[in-house]
This record gives sequence, structure tokens and C-alpha cells, in this order.
Amino acid sequence: IVTVSGRLDDAMANHVAGQLILLADSQAPIGLHLSCNESELAASLALADAVDLASAPVHAMVRGTLRGPAVAVLCAASRRAAHRNALFVLSLPDQSGEGTATELTGLAAQHAHQVAQLRRRIAQVTPRSEDDVASDLGSGRLLSAEEAKDYGLVEEVL
Repeated sequence: IVTVSGRLDDAMANHVAGQLILLADSQAPIGLHLSCNESELAASLALADAVDLASAPVHAMVRGTLRGPAVAVLCAASRRAAHRNALFVLSLPDQSGEGTATELTGLAAQHAHQVAQLRRRIAQVTPRSEDDVASDLGSGRLLSAEEAKDYGLVEEVL
């Protein structure tokens, strides 16, 4: 079992990706317990990619709160479950940047591309369209564990 809790940033994503690589040799399913009240978009997408690349199946369990882009990590798992008291917050992180107009334009384009990746990941595992997912991410939609099951984010509530 690998636990991802607290703030999901680049350091956490790299650490967990390393653990996934080490555990993947066993071919036994890897349990990934998620509880991230804060997450960075790039780090969440990078960890989701690492889950995709794991040779062993990854079974995710949400406990506590899963907020923002960390939902992408859940969506990458081959099995998705939630504790009955889990809370899901579909939201986007704030984006800021510094630099010249050209640099800021590049950052904005990169952010838009990453947000599109997040929308696609959620839409792929749920019966929702990317437009519906975009609306939910923009509004900061809250879901209980049962509502997340109805939404399609998890397959079972424990």
C-alpha cells in the first residue's frame, strides 16, 4: 500500500512514482490510498501518468478529502473505491505566473493543455462529457462518496 496524503506537489509525485516502480515488479495489485486536500496540476498529471505506466494493477482507495487535480490520479487507477466518509472536490487550482508577455502566454497555453488533460481523464472513467466535467471543475462541485459513485469516479463505496 502506498499512501498519498497532504499536498500533492512535485516532490510527493516523484516519491510515489518511485514507490510504484519498486512495487510493480511483484505483479500483485498495488494499493494506492489517496487523501489530498491540496494538489498541483502538473504533479497530479505526472503521478497519473506513472500509475498508467505501472506494470502491476493499481487499486485506488480515497479516504478523507480528494480535492482538485489529484482526482486525475484516482482516474488512472484500474480499480477505484472510496471510504464511505470520503469527500470529493472537483476544482481547478489557481494559476499565476511572472515574466514577459511571451512567457505568460506560454504558461497560459501550458495550463490550458493540462486542464484539458484533467477533463479528459475524468470524462474517460465517467459517463460525463468533457463539457460537463469542465462545468463541474469550474464550479468546485462537492461530492460525497455515494455521489462520486453515481458520478462514475469510483466503482464502490466501502
